[in-house]
Amino acid sequence: MLVIGASGKVGQLMLPYWSVSKVPVLAQVRHDGVETYGLEQLDWNPDQGPGPLIDWVSARGTPPRTMLVLAGVTPASGRDPYLNKHIATTSLTAAQTVGIKRVLIASSSAVYGTHLDRAFSEADVPIPVSEYGAAKLDMEKTCVHWYQSMNVVSLRLGNIAGADALLRHAASSNDADIQIDQFADGTTPLRSYIGPETLSKILVKLAYIDQTLPSEINIAAPNPVRMGALADAAGLSWRGRRPGNTNGRTITLNTERLSGLLSIPQCASQPTEMVAQLKQFNLIG
Repeated sequence: MLVIGASGKVGQLMLPYWSVSKVPVLAQVRHDGVETYGLEQLDWNPDQGPGPLIDWVSARGTPPRTMLVLAGVTPASGRDPYLNKHIATTSLTAAQTVGIKRVLIASSSAVYGTHLDRAFSEADVPIPVSEYGAAKLDMEKTCVHWYQSMNVVSLRLGNIAGADALLRHAASSNDADIQIDQFADGTTPLRSYIGPETLSKILVKLAYIDQTLPSEINIAAPNPVRMGALADAAGLSWRGRRPGNTNGRTITLNTERLSGLLSIPQCASQPTEMVAQLKQFNLIG
């Protein structure tokens, strides 16, 4: 499995799990000094053409079974989110050049928006409310054009524990200023989350599954979690704040399509389990 963006936030969460479980991963990085946990490394800047990847395949006589594209522009980066389309196109072009048959590309649940009062399924019409969500949807539309020549799958990821804004505070020495929306009934927002170990296993199963995958798959643990409960599990000090409206009270994903492809233990939905997965490799304080 060739991982594009192994040095990024999500990639660095996944690599230690793949390393200890002996998953054959080729980690793409752009420079030396990136921690790849003993996994094979490919020094390659996809923006400069597929040359290094072609050389790697030529030396081994066969291409990677799957390309996983974790690279992408996030809101926190301050960069143009529409660059995600360029990243996808560059990656897909390289994959096709060397004969990779399946490409899994990290999209986001942000493509759906907030217009439904139930869990979003892949059949629902996306109506993104943020520029980031609109950019990811634009990227997905590009991916669809490649579906006939390769099994290209947009992974509509929920919140990844450890890569999300809330749990990143757990690594900070000062979490006294953490505020979470708290509604009149005392509850906090309900979100679809997934722990890094659970996600690492799902990505491997999707990479190797012996069937054609659908063009979009929601990725999250089976049951959503309350953000307050997750903060409590991580030992964070936080305080509730009264939101201006309740539009973001519940934003969750229907994972029936994913569950039809592979099994996910129910414990993967527990906040304590997600935090424990992060602590396994000291990915959280």
